[in-house]
Amino acid sequence: MNNRRLALSLIEIVIVLSILALLASGSMLLLSGTLRSAAQQGLLTEFIDLHTWTRDHSSTRVIEMQFDFEAQQISVQERVIAFSGSSRLSSVIINGAVLESRSIQVPYHHERSSTYAVLFSDESNLGMWVLVCGPSGEIEVFENKPGMQEQITYWTAQWSNVN
Repeated sequence: MNNRRLALSLIEIVIVLSILALLASGSMLLLSGTLRSAAQQGLLTEFIDLHTWTRDHSSTRVIEMQFDFEAQQISVQERVIAFSGSSRLSSVIINGAVLESRSIQVPYHHERSSTYAVLFSDESNLGMWVLVCGPSGEIEVFENKPGMQEQITYWTAQWSNVN
């Protein structure tokens, strides 16, 4: 008679579950970084759309884009970008001044718009700076890294002196 064992022991089950748990936690770490990046890309796309819409509609009148740090949103008339989860509106630099609290209005009037920068970040302050050139409407995106805020402050101050 063949006495083969057909069942798993408790130790074997615990080992298999431990391995599965390790694999799952590693996958979650990889996925969370990808989700954070996708969320920031989504915010960037929404912001570019809002900027384009505002610029297109400001040829005959001044339209103000509002950056509200308390409500964590950017709005123009009835159009709103709301920050949620780990993404947040961290600061706005306009005319060389860093603004990180209250509500700020940036006027758009086609080619006479202000040059400004916005920092979209997460709780660890990773994120991106979005630099908007007022006269041309061009947008440049920069990774938030040490020294970048000072560089962008300098650029916006220089542009405000040119206009």
